[in-house]
Amino acid sequence: MAVLRFYSSEALNGRALQRAAKLYPHLSVTTELCYNSAGLANVTRVELSRRFLIKPKNGQSVSELGADVKKLIECLHDSMTECVYQHPIMSFTVETKPQAVFEVDILGKGRSALERANDELVAIEASDGASDYGNKFGEPVLAGFARSFGMRLANGERREWIKPIMFSGGLGSIEDAHVKKEEAEPGMEVVKIGGPVYRIGVGGGAASSVQVQGDNCSNRDLGAVQRGDAEMEQKMNRALRACLERSDGNPICSIHDQGAGGNGNVLKELSEPAGAVIYCNRFKKGDPTLSVLELWGAEYQESNALLLRPSDRSFLERVCQREKCPADFVGYITGDGKVVLVDDEAGEQPDGVRHPVDLQLEWVLGKMPQKEFKMETLAVTHPPLNLPAELTVRDALQRGAATAIGEQPIKGLLCPAAGARMAVGEALTNLVFARVTALKDVKCSGNWMWAAKLPGEGACLWEACRAMCEVMGQLGVAIDGGKDSLSMAARVGKETVKAPGALVISAYAVCPDITATVTPDLDDPDGKGVLLWVPVSPGHQRLGGSALAQCYSQLGDSSPDLDQPGVLSACFNTTQWLIQDRLLSAGHDISDGGLISCLLEMAFAGNRGVDVELSSAGFGIMELLFGEELGLVLEVSLSDLETVQRRYSEAGVECRRIGRTCGFGPEALVRVQVDGQEVLNESLAGLRAVWEDTSFQLERHQANELCVKQEEEGLLKRTQPFFKLTFNPLETPDVHQFTAGSPRVAVVREEGSNGDREMSVSLFMAGFQVWDVTMQDLCSGSLTLQPFKAVVFVGGFSYADVLGSAKGWAATVAYNPKAKAAFDHFQQREDTLSLGVCNGCQLLALLGWVGQSEDGANSDVVLTHNKSGRFESRFVSVGIQKSPSIWLRGMEGSALGVWVAHGEGLMQFRNSQVQNRIISSSLAPIRYLDDQGHPTEEYPLNPNGSPQGWETPSHDAPPRTLHPGLAVALGPEGPEAFTRPIPLAEHVQERCCLVQQHRLTTVLK
Repeated sequence: MAVLRFYSSEALNGRALQRAAKLYPHLSVTTELCYNSAGLANVTRVELSRRFLIKPKNGQSVSELGADVKKLIECLHDSMTECVYQHPIMSFTVETKPQAVFEVDILGKGRSALERANDELVAIEASDGASDYGNKFGEPVLAGFARSFGMRLANGERREWIKPIMFSGGLGSIEDAHVKKEEAEPGMEVVKIGGPVYRIGVGGGAASSVQVQGDNCSNRDLGAVQRGDAEMEQKMNRALRACLERSDGNPICSIHDQGAGGNGNVLKELSEPAGAVIYCNRFKKGDPTLSVLELWGAEYQESNALLLRPSDRSFLERVCQREKCPADFVGYITGDGKVVLVDDEAGEQPDGVRHPVDLQLEWVLGKMPQKEFKMETLAVTHPPLNLPAELTVRDALQRGAATAIGEQPIKGLLCPAAGARMAVGEALTNLVFARVTALKDVKCSGNWMWAAKLPGEGACLWEACRAMCEVMGQLGVAIDGGKDSLSMAARVGKETVKAPGALVISAYAVCPDITATVTPDLDDPDGKGVLLWVPVSPGHQRLGGSALAQCYSQLGDSSPDLDQPGVLSACFNTTQWLIQDRLLSAGHDISDGGLISCLLEMAFAGNRGVDVELSSAGFGIMELLFGEELGLVLEVSLSDLETVQRRYSEAGVECRRIGRTCGFGPEALVRVQVDGQEVLNESLAGLRAVWEDTSFQLERHQANELCVKQEEEGLLKRTQPFFKLTFNPLETPDVHQFTAGSPRVAVVREEGSNGDREMSVSLFMAGFQVWDVTMQDLCSGSLTLQPFKAVVFVGGFSYADVLGSAKGWAATVAYNPKAKAAFDHFQQREDTLSLGVCNGCQLLALLGWVGQSEDGANSDVVLTHNKSGRFESRFVSVGIQKSPSIWLRGMEGSALGVWVAHGEGLMQFRNSQVQNRIISSSLAPIRYLDDQGHPTEEYPLNPNGSPQGWETPSHDAPPRTLHPGLAVALGPEGPEAFTRPIPLAEHVQERCCLVQQHRLTTVLK
């Protein structure tokens, strides 16, 4: 191996006229002891060195050649075994710090010690897994959290999430006509729809309720683990949606998701009380070696069971074939009240049992005698919280974490009842900032994760459940479902480690006006924003179970609590009316981290400073700022201050004026005073850097470190996204004015595509006659592109992107004669339009529809992995430049806010001539913009690193990795998500909507 060193020969004027490049041995050392070289006096060189003399022409100096010399030298040496040293090595002493030594108990624990998951890996991959599943299914993850906690309590008991919780959630709706299931009737078909049977989740329901994780054998625990297939879930969802939207009625009589117990549970519940016969050989098996027991008990995911009348069988088969979703007709309803499993292969085996299951459903699903349990409470005395006397507010802000969902398990360690009440209260103080129909209409899902079978824990679970029921009754809300996991203890060596008991409350209600919402970002209305504090438990500032206490490995002895449910109810209702009357400009709930964290989160979100003056009212500074009592912080305009305070006062709710919004951007400050004493005075950018530090540490494990550094440094100077509108958005046209003569557009999708329904709505509202076209339609020849004037290729993850973005989709086009003929003929026509978004954009690049070479043989533009090395989902600003694209006509000069979501969006060109041709022809009309409105390559404002801030170049239509179906509009008060559609081309009135989806039963074929 060798080292490359440089030496220059100086001319009389001091200019370097030539350079010698010399290759020396590569010194891959980190300390002088690496090669035992510290005591060596004479070293004989063994490796041969190479020298190259570089002489510039025309009297130039080496420094004038600059980058050209660097490129030449890089070509001369082996980058794998040689490296460039700009200066001679003067010493073996380096600043490299060796990694800390840690022990792995291989002798004591064997292979399992090496298989223990890294904590940071769990944090990264759990988050990535949830996002990846949501992306590939085509629905966003709207809520979630992860908890980190490990502590030995005062009684010596170790509490820790050895089995971690990663909680995620979404939101959906269903028409009232589809809510009520029909009773099972004799003759109905029993159908399994979704993925084939795999040896996944075998015994999962039992494993999740085992007393202590680790008491099972490792193979049984591993077999109980679930695996997800988001693409199969999406295909099943599409097939079910087609049934719901059938013009002559939904053919599904009853449906049930498969969960704990697998087929052995879902098919019994589906057929109750009538009974059914189920045949083993009618299931599609992903693994032919599965036993009957495994087929009956495996809890493989992405599988539902439904009842169907025989007359509708052909319809479901056609739908599932079109969506590539397996559908197995596994049996029928008998009416004899029994569930019978038939194993047709049993007769071929000695001692084979033809009916391994033959049960009266009433015996297993009927009303059973209620069990009674006697449990004892194990009292634990917790010492008071003892914080360091020299602790300052600034020091405290450097520690801790924040979460925002209805769960308070750490407080439950001090008092299970208080933890349950706080979970309910937190869910409602989160929900309050979206206008709902009424508090009494709020329903909740409760997820219990508890080591309930261990001594003392069952009593704690009962105490928490009773407290939850009581406070919900007082508030007028109700719980209508949930789940439990009772395997929340693990064996670590000889010690049993219990996870803190967790109750997660997910509250939801109808939102009659989605524009009546308040977000946490400070707005400083008219430059006179006033900050208000609305405490729900006035007179209390308890630090027990807080994030600050956890940072010092303590719990404290007094937990925050929902002492006055009536105050929370009055606070909720008053805040709802204030939101309806548009009197609040910002709002946030006080949760983990207390009042100070709530204020900082609002300041960070709005990029605005705050000036806060508080009265201690007898509490210490840390109690006042870091106590996690329930409450709200609001921002109102000075002109509305009196009205807001009066309404809270009339409702019997305390509302304190605590400060004002002040400053914006990099110069903004956060200033906090308590009783006239300044306890915090820091720049907003500096505090945000502390806040984001943990996130950036995790980012460095999964992204290009240079990009992470660029984003980290860029946050210090960010102001706000740049928006500008050069056209007047027209009102949404009346869809009834469109005639049958409207131009037809094909919205083309492949297995794994998503965003097609939003795109269809946009095109429908623009006046097109929209057709839903699958690649299966084109490959089978049942449909061609001949009738269509326009074709739109939507985004998503075709074939889960396992071959690379859109490569599987492109191969389907290239190697299926019918599909290829349809695409080729459409491209050759001169009366057509096309648009590719995200995955569709990547498809068109692979097919040569984008950046096609002048000879028409190959594509001169390819899309490669983003510069960051990871999938990017960002909200960015893009500018529209002049171009021949009619999709963008009339929008030149506008700057719009849009979502991007892609992993391969970096444009690479075959040569510089291609890039110049694209520029001269104005074929790259969409550019990423910085906060000043200039095209940028800075990450993450340009999330993929494309040159000059380009989005994908175009010919007559702009394929792009942007998501115009997820666009926002710019109104007089700034960007407005959800509600107001924007035109992408005035002449066709194209509209892009985020949430409002219109039924397309009249046009989707």
